Amino acid sequence: MSEGLTPNWPFVPTCLNDILDKERLAAIEAGSYERLGRPLTVLDFDPGTGNFTHRIESKKEKQYYAEFCASFRSEKYVQGGDIACKKWDILQAKVSLNEFTRDGSPFRLFPCHMGMMDMTYVIHLRGKPLAIVFSGQYGPEKKEKVTEALRKIKNNERKEVTMGEKEMEFLNMLAEKTDPIPANARERLEEEVSYIQHTIEAEFERRKWGYERDFLDEIRNAVNMPKEINLEQLRQKIATVVNMVRNYCHSEYVLFCAGTKENDTVLIPFAQAGLSNNVVDRLPHFNWSKAKLPLENFILDQPKFSAEFQQSLKNGLRGDNREAFLEATCLIPTAMGDRYRSVLIMGPFAEAVQLEAERQFLIEIARIIGVFARTGFEVLYLEQERRRWKNTAGLLTHEYKTALTTIITPIGRARSMIQKGGADNVERIDEYLRQAEDRALLLGRITSGTLEGIIVKVEPEDLEIEKYSLSALIENCANGFMELARTKSLELTVDSSIGLLPHADIDVPRITIALANIIENAIKYSFSKSKIVIRSHLNIASGMDLASAVIEVDNLGFEIREEDRSRIFEEGERGGSAARIKRIPGSGYGLWEARSIVEAHGGEIHVNFHPTAIRKHEGRANRVVFSVEIPLKQK
Repeated sequence: MSEGLTPNWPFVPTCLNDILDKERLAAIEAGSYERLGRPLTVLDFDPGTGNFTHRIESKKEKQYYAEFCASFRSEKYVQGGDIACKKWDILQAKVSLNEFTRDGSPFRLFPCHMGMMDMTYVIHLRGKPLAIVFSGQYGPEKKEKVTEALRKIKNNERKEVTMGEKEMEFLNMLAEKTDPIPANARERLEEEVSYIQHTIEAEFERRKWGYERDFLDEIRNAVNMPKEINLEQLRQKIATVVNMVRNYCHSEYVLFCAGTKENDTVLIPFAQAGLSNNVVDRLPHFNWSKAKLPLENFILDQPKFSAEFQQSLKNGLRGDNREAFLEATCLIPTAMGDRYRSVLIMGPFAEAVQLEAERQFLIEIARIIGVFARTGFEVLYLEQERRRWKNTAGLLTHEYKTALTTIITPIGRARSMIQKGGADNVERIDEYLRQAEDRALLLGRITSGTLEGIIVKVEPEDLEIEKYSLSALIENCANGFMELARTKSLELTVDSSIGLLPHADIDVPRITIALANIIENAIKYSFSKSKIVIRSHLNIASGMDLASAVIEVDNLGFEIREEDRSRIFEEGERGGSAARIKRIPGSGYGLWEARSIVEAHGGEIHVNFHPTAIRKHEGRANRVVFSVEIPLKQK
């Protein structure tokens, strides 16, 4: 095996000998002579000179040249003939290369400096020329061309070559005997070159596949899933692999974005390599839907990989510093079923890369990283759910025990009084029984609610803080309510200002719950055929260190009485008339839970109310705006 081809992606060889060693090439030349009846000589690329000057010599001396050419190159007949022919070959190699570069034509027929007819054919790989094949040495139609060339040498008109009268007559005689070029000369040469071409392509792909397989195994080993892993460890593993990919592919930068939950269409930046600090601090996210990628039955088809990826990149990248990625070379979206999505963005490569030729390798890289990331997210989610259900079970047990104790105790006291003769203690017995009844009703309320309705007030120490894209979180959360809004004849809109929100230090699941509760509340109480708008802005009045994001959910709905505007955030409380509360289902815990989560983050939640002149069949519409303010940085 040749030592020329090194395992450096994308494995573009500089010369033919990178792929096939000299011994094999010489054997191929010898076989071609037997079939063609004419010599076949390869001029390989010489990296030292930067040109096709490296000659692969045939195994048998008799196959070097046709008889006329062999004699002309022999010092016995002509001094300097061999050097002159080799210089001519190099000159013609340059001309043939220029024609191939200009119009892609690999074949060329031309007379040599002595008038004999020669042919060249360019051997290439993926459009890159590797070597020039010479063959021919056929006699010209007009023999006087050879005679004239010989005469110039004899008369010292070509100083680099000398010969005598007898030698001239001998060479003239050989020229007369040389066969003219046959009509099928090109086809026969193309057959021989085709064999070399297919051989080098097969050998190149075999060796390239081996190098790529080894690298893919390396990154698979780097992302092996341990028994236990947290989000930060998952991020570090992916960052390690992304950096390995950047170094191996000689890419300026690599960015990996993924959805962390099922059916996310807004993919947050999860790992990067090669980006400047000012970009890393405020990375954009990738919107799968706006990139016009299919949500169902996703297949990475050819156009999306190459021709159309720039438009997908332009549409899909959202948020800060998106302009830093407009020179990206490669965008590779991947999906696991129709539920989990990710995208790998690679910056300019150090050298020109034929993306379509490297398509399968790059897709496999993106798939390995994507599968590991999505598997990790699922493992973390399942662990989170396990802890949640464990805590819920403990909470239910506690609630039941507490409620049962408060029922049994007053009943026991009442029974004791009755046994002692309770005629004088009727009022006290009645009070004990009333207490037991109240506790029984409370227990019934607990058991009638779903497990998700059992809420514990969130404290700051309960939070699991991470830096996360607020814009991605809000868009994902809103997308989850789009269908519900449509079924109620409502238009749920995410304002473009959401895309400008930066990352924030938040407990992602809990902030998602808080926002979901507010959006669901807006859908529940909005007037029919109206619009719900989610917008945002930054509050930087106290400086960036104390900056906060303000998220507003704006809808048209019922009046909220002044006395209800703070009470609706209390545990178990609902605003509005008794008839409306009865008609619209709810527990009174959604806004209380939202406030608990927001305040645990050091934020605030408010509701503002403005009457409007709009009238619907429900009555006069009022503009209701819920505002959530969350600090960007946690202390």
